[in-house]
Amino acid sequence: MQRKYPGILTKTLLLICTLVCTLTLASILVSFNLVTEKFQQLETEEVAVELERVVRKIYHELDTLASSVADWAPWDETHTFVEQLDQAYRDRNLSETGFQTLGLNFMLFFDNDNQLVYSQFYDLERDQFTAPDTSVVFALRAQPDLFHFASTRDKKSGLLLGASTPALIAAAPITTSTYTGPVRGTLVFGRALNRAKVAQIGDQTRTEVDMFPYKQTHQDLFATAKTTPFVVEAVAHPIVAQLPDKQTLRGFTLFKDLRGKPAVIFTVTKERKLFLQGLAMWRQHTFSMIALGVVFVLSLVVLLHRTILRRLTSLTGEVMRIADNGNHTCRVRVQGNDEIGELALRINGMLASLQQLQMQQQQHEQYLQEIFDSITCGIMIIDGADRRILSINRAGATLSGRSSEEMVGRICHQFVCPHELRHCPILDKGEMLDLSERTLLHADGRQIPVLKSVNRISRQGKELLVESFIDISELKQAQANLAASEAKYRKFYEEDLTGDFITTPEGLLVDCNPAFARMLGYDSPAELIGSSIQKYHFMPQKRRKLLDRLREKGKLEREEGILLHLNGQPVYIISNLIGEFDDRGALTHIRGYVFDDTKRVVLEKEVRQAQKLEAIGTMAGGIAHDFNNILAGIIGYAEIVLRDLDEEQAPKIRRNLRHILSAGERGRGLIDKILTFSRRTEGEQRPVNLEQVLEDALQLIRVSLPSTIAIDRHILESPTVFADPIQLHQVFMNLCTNAGHAMKEEGGTLTLTLDTCHLDTDFTGRYPELTIGDYSRIQIADSGKGIPEHLLNRIFDPFFTTKKKGEGTGLGLSMVHGIVAAMHGLITVDSKAGSGTCFTIYLPQSKEEEIMTPIAHQPPPIGHEHVVYIDDQDFLVDIGTEILRGLGYRVTGFTNSREALDFVLQYPEEVDLVVSDLTMPDLTGIELSQALQELPAPPPVIICTGHNDGLNREDVARLGIHELLLKPVTVNTLAQVVRSVLDRLPQP
Repeated sequence: MQRKYPGILTKTLLLICTLVCTLTLASILVSFNLVTEKFQQLETEEVAVELERVVRKIYHELDTLASSVADWAPWDETHTFVEQLDQAYRDRNLSETGFQTLGLNFMLFFDNDNQLVYSQFYDLERDQFTAPDTSVVFALRAQPDLFHFASTRDKKSGLLLGASTPALIAAAPITTSTYTGPVRGTLVFGRALNRAKVAQIGDQTRTEVDMFPYKQTHQDLFATAKTTPFVVEAVAHPIVAQLPDKQTLRGFTLFKDLRGKPAVIFTVTKERKLFLQGLAMWRQHTFSMIALGVVFVLSLVVLLHRTILRRLTSLTGEVMRIADNGNHTCRVRVQGNDEIGELALRINGMLASLQQLQMQQQQHEQYLQEIFDSITCGIMIIDGADRRILSINRAGATLSGRSSEEMVGRICHQFVCPHELRHCPILDKGEMLDLSERTLLHADGRQIPVLKSVNRISRQGKELLVESFIDISELKQAQANLAASEAKYRKFYEEDLTGDFITTPEGLLVDCNPAFARMLGYDSPAELIGSSIQKYHFMPQKRRKLLDRLREKGKLEREEGILLHLNGQPVYIISNLIGEFDDRGALTHIRGYVFDDTKRVVLEKEVRQAQKLEAIGTMAGGIAHDFNNILAGIIGYAEIVLRDLDEEQAPKIRRNLRHILSAGERGRGLIDKILTFSRRTEGEQRPVNLEQVLEDALQLIRVSLPSTIAIDRHILESPTVFADPIQLHQVFMNLCTNAGHAMKEEGGTLTLTLDTCHLDTDFTGRYPELTIGDYSRIQIADSGKGIPEHLLNRIFDPFFTTKKKGEGTGLGLSMVHGIVAAMHGLITVDSKAGSGTCFTIYLPQSKEEEIMTPIAHQPPPIGHEHVVYIDDQDFLVDIGTEILRGLGYRVTGFTNSREALDFVLQYPEEVDLVVSDLTMPDLTGIELSQALQELPAPPPVIICTGHNDGLNREDVARLGIHELLLKPVTVNTLAQVVRSVLDRLPQP
């Protein structure tokens, strides 16, 4: 019977046509997608660039407004105008020319209660003043954060909604020109963002731009569409591109108001010239591809038919004829010296062999079937050509829940490995399977996991696959339970904040969790596993003793130690170590659980260092107190002797006494400088002359520097800055001390330069923490070894130091950086290895001059009142009594404060003034003053002290103390203060 099916020529033609058409169509589609996507991407990027120019232009407008308001707000005339509203200010500054020059639509002046005190509105298009727009004022009052500033130099700007027209505004606090006066309100500049302004922006950016208010319905526009954000002024602006039609592309971007809420949407519209040109190119490419494909198909079919297909068709007819007859004596008649001829010969030989083996095969089939069915595992024989099951034993059919008849003749993938159809590892990929896991589909729909093995065999020239398989369902369930348990504990291990590790006794790191890797500075455990744990021990020599203790006890708890970080720094740890031992008691593995205790250890060191510094400060204060008492005796007795000598007598003795007094004054100045380091209170900021502070610091630092270090001073200017002189003193002392340390071994030159400079936009652009203006510049340079380049970025970090252990805490330069930054200044460092280091400090200049107390050259004032003088030192009482008596006063001296109090309480009407030391046994000067306040008319009290310790005149005034004198006290100082206090008393 002749079978009806498409011939090989038809199949070949269909296959070639299908292949060529598929490749052509794929090429056309791919090229279309490439052209459309790339050109659309270019158009979208072009729209994004234009929108970015528009947004940058708006931010530029805001910066211009902010700069203008920052110039007007800190102005003495503006500061006065808000309070007085004088007409002269309006005539000079609020004219049409001013509005036109600044490009403003309105100026608003608010007081400290956020109330509008004056406003002026101007129409830039008509060049005339207009009536006030109340909607603008109302919208501004709805922005309470606009009137709050972090400092007097702060300013704010942004987009204002709520007015009749959106407006760009900028605001700044109204202060004096030095930013020091009281803030009297807020100045607001505004520019309407109307159609004319938008058109102007479009002309300036050369874009077709439009603007419309943002509404709630626009939320979906940016939420669902594909967006391309860009960042301007640290704010991300999303870009949305849409196609209103095939000829036009429109881009949208969102701009937010002062509160950060969506305000307006800017759009840019462009013609799609680029896309249309690309589409035309794609059409030409498509026509060329189709024509080339048709020519290729026709040529290939003709060649294949003439050389191969015609002979294959003849061979097929011969084989079909023999197959239909079933006569193995017939032979094919196709000839030729190529593969087709060889195939015909092979077919004829196969027919001859079949004729001989047909009888033998029938004899063996029954025998093999009996053996086949006796095997207990499932076995299936598959035709490698068509993947059909040729035979399956009884065990395999039973495992699948079917009979052998149901399975024989059907595709194997219908029962085994149903998901690997067309992806068979044996037939499609050429692999070999031996005991691999696969799936058997049961008749009831269950998928049974089996362990399958496949062997290739060849029978009668046909490739067969022999597959054997056994049920591993129970094994898979056990594996799943084990994997779940392991995954649970692995998750605990990986997510544990404690560093966990496992090592061998020899130190090989077998495993660790991410926390342990991060503790040592590594990104992942893979970088550590396999390495030796000994290289991470800060002191590896102690590890042997640790192993001996672990072998002895089996477990070590809360063991403190030190590991070595990747950057070379120590990591202080607390750990639990657990040993694992074999049957013979030998240590096989060590499990460790480590907690990073570095922060606590470092904090303890910092606290101890701070306590040391505090103790040094306390000791300095005590030494200064005692030394001031000694100086008080020296200066006091010298002044008494000098006073008793005649002007004409003993000129040499008088000259020597003046030298003694001069030396005493220098000693008192030195003690004042030492006390700078023992003061615990914050100093008062005031105008300070930098030259004087620098000279005072040099007097102290010269003593501590070795003679091999020279000091080279270049004082080119004598500027004034607004600062705390104590903090400035600390800055100079720290930098000079560091410079001396750098030159300690080989000597060198310490160079100090003081001058002024003007910082322009180029400089402040590189250092945005500074503003344009005049600055004082201090340079402290040494000729030491310098700082390596890789350490320059870390020298201002807290606790970072290049000094040896015990020579520095790493806090000095960090403190210097903090003090300079608090004064709105800048410190930079320039250093190269081997060529020294130079620190440069920029501090804003102050327009105020330092107030210097004039030295009075006049005879000490005299008096006749009764003064009680108290001090726990006998010689100081003698000096004070002698000085006051020499000025005409009646003086009663005491070395015991309790006895002095009893005397004053017994004779309150006779005592006109009490002069007492601050620190005394039994009763301090402050306690004495408080006790005297119980009298109906307490006498005034003057306190003398050798160590202030943070007290000031305002503090002691609340305690009933009229004046505070620092020892040593000279004759003139004591006479003037006593006379001043007595003269302030009400006259009877």
